[in-house]
Amino acid sequence: MRIKLPNHLSFNDLLEKLPPQIRQKLPNKQQVKRFSIIAAALFFLIIGILLIFRGPIARSIMNSKISSFNKAYNAELKIGSFHFDGLTGIKIRDISLKPNDGDTLLTVKNVKASISIYRLLRFHIGFSEMEVNDTHINLVKKDATHTNYLFLLEKRGVKDDTIEDPQVNLARRYDRLLDAVFSKIPSTTNISNFSIQANMEGNLFSFSLPSLKIDDRIFRSYAIVTNKGEKALWNFSGKLNPLDRDVMIKLYAGKDQRIKIPYIDQRWQAKVGFDTLQFSLENCRLSGGILYFEGSAAMSGLTINHPKISPQDVFFDKGTMDYHIHIGENYYEVDSASTFTFNKLKFNPYFKYQVSPTKQITAIIHKGPFNGQDLFESLPKGLFTTLDGIKTEGQLSYNLNFFVDINNPDSIHLFSELKRHNFKIVHFGNTDFRMLNSEFIYTAFEHGDPVRTFPVGPQNP
Repeated sequence: MRIKLPNHLSFNDLLEKLPPQIRQKLPNKQQVKRFSIIAAALFFLIIGILLIFRGPIARSIMNSKISSFNKAYNAELKIGSFHFDGLTGIKIRDISLKPNDGDTLLTVKNVKASISIYRLLRFHIGFSEMEVNDTHINLVKKDATHTNYLFLLEKRGVKDDTIEDPQVNLARRYDRLLDAVFSKIPSTTNISNFSIQANMEGNLFSFSLPSLKIDDRIFRSYAIVTNKGEKALWNFSGKLNPLDRDVMIKLYAGKDQRIKIPYIDQRWQAKVGFDTLQFSLENCRLSGGILYFEGSAAMSGLTINHPKISPQDVFFDKGTMDYHIHIGENYYEVDSASTFTFNKLKFNPYFKYQVSPTKQITAIIHKGPFNGQDLFESLPKGLFTTLDGIKTEGQLSYNLNFFVDINNPDSIHLFSELKRHNFKIVHFGNTDFRMLNSEFIYTAFEHGDPVRTFPVGPQNP
């Protein structure tokens, strides 16, 4: 039974309706006023004590964390000085990090930051402004087991059950991770004299960033990359909105130059370069237990050179991706609303990887009829040289349906079909494949050298 009180009933009227023995136990106005004054005084007293002793308290907590880190990672993390600047500012000087048995990995001369009051009121630690000066990262790899950075990647008795434990909610875990990252990014950032120097088993390269300023969510800067003594200018620009989890970054070379990836040419004798690389993330949100990612990525002018891929440069003109990625409680999914474009080809794939209770992979592509010539003109130049110059008429369509439960190999299902729709070859390219219908001479090569030449046909089955 519900009792509906009249709208005009005031708080004093309610008190009057209470039994006398209960009203006598309630504090009077004078007592309430006295209690409020005492509570307010205690509150401001605690705040005052924290403000007065915040330095020693913060240093004590920081020293405890540093000691725990050094013990866990067998490292030597040092901070020269730490103190507060004004009401919300902090200053840190002379930060260094190195493994106990290795070269110095990191040094930072000066860090100045302002704590965000807005985030603090929500019981989160974040920064509204940050200034970092003279940061140097030194990567050293003497061999496969002797480095000055792999100690940070080693697990210290803490098992990561993200993938294996079916009880872990992937969507919520990654949402917390994103929140932890974006909440720590200041809206205004000023970085000066940042550099990375690497000596990877004698292969040297460096990355130098003279300055980077993020102001009103917009940034634009450049970096100098040195590889084998050759310097190159990398330009980048973009926007960053931590509150909305929006990111956009564009990387491009200087005038009449290309972005060349360092180190891999020395390590694997491969050359990789491109003209422009762009990436964006937007509409990142957790809704209905699913974490949604939307955004785009694009690359133009990608060139790869490696003798085991092709004797000449392999050139990818342009590729774009408008992606819709979902992370659920136990799966990762690329929605078919995603669009992948490669030169003249465009398709909408669906992909899903289920983590638990069993690991399952699903891939689906339905590409309706399209101009067959677009397929051959979209192939990377320099990779399928025998098809260069081929001319076709008509259309093609393609369907792929793949599923496998990794714990049950017999469950594998694969359907792949390339259909012709009035498709025909009107002109062969560099190689006339009609020769396969008659006897021809074949030369076998090994490591680029001819080994044996023999006829292929009825006379030599």
